[in-house]
Amino acid sequence: MHFYQTCLLVLLVHVIRALTALGL
Repeated sequence: MHFYQTCLLVLLVHVIRALTALGL
């Protein structure tokens, strides 16, 4: 369960970084 949550967290961070890069 922890591994699954960690994967989602990492994926979310990458998505936010991508959106921020596009926003800038």
